[in-house]
Amino acid sequence: MATGKYMANGATCMKMGVPIAHGPVAGSFPFLLVFLVSISAATGCTAMRDANTSNADPFRDQQSTADAEIQLKRWVTPNITVVDALQELGSRGFSCEATQPSSQGIESSILCLYSTPSSPPPAQRITAPATPINWFITLNSKDGATISDVQVARTPGEIGG
Repeated sequence: MATGKYMANGATCMKMGVPIAHGPVAGSFPFLLVFLVSISAATGCTAMRDANTSNADPFRDQQSTADAEIQLKRWVTPNITVVDALQELGSRGFSCEATQPSSQGIESSILCLYSTPSSPPPAQRITAPATPINWFITLNSKDGATISDVQVARTPGEIGG
């Protein structure tokens, strides 16, 4: 077989020992190749977008309330929809449910909780475990559709705070 030449072999052609389709299938090969490349690219872009949400900026449970409020307000921006805020916090490990509004003028309130992940068993620890912290995030909405206020609290309280 000569290099660079096609040798007929029944329903296929050979180039350097690799079968290459011909006939009706050969015309669809470029289309198939473009299709597969575009599917791969789209899947990769989707995975990159998903990776850029919750994993790129996870909630830091060992921080002050003021720092947590700054971090949370990057995700729950003013006038974000309630649905989008719930998806954003849910993707970062918060569990949320509706609660009674705590003041006049608030149409709906949602309480979101986040607890420090549990420590490994003593035999697997290198250091003493961090004090477990429970975070309480209240999302208030004046119109029931968009977030108008975010309140952040934690237990135990901060040292000196």
